[in-house]
Amino acid sequence: MEEVEKKKKRLKKKPSDVNFEKLIQKAEEISKRVDMSLDEYINERFIPMQAAKRSKRYADYVDNSYVYYVDENDPRPIEEQIETFIEHCKKLDKKFGTKIINKNFKKSE
Repeated sequence: MEEVEKKKKRLKKKPSDVNFEKLIQKAEEISKRVDMSLDEYINERFIPMQAAKRSKRYADYVDNSYVYYVDENDPRPIEEQIETFIEHCKKLDKKFGTKIINKNFKKSE
């Protein structure tokens, strides 16, 4: 809901209030059905479900693009992480028939 409010301020054409009201009304109906408050339902059920969907969509995006996510908590040395990314790019080159990584690519010291 906070995101919708931010978009209302940012966008020139505001989202339809009818759709937003329908969303709130539907969430209230579901929360009554599962015997929870609206806030409990949103925080305990709706957000985790949406987070799972978004993480799957993000994983699909990373798997099909030349994007590398750097995790600062990754214990592997940076050279190993770069090699992993290069291998990922080679697989994408084969999949899409492109030549981003060529045979002359050398790992710098």
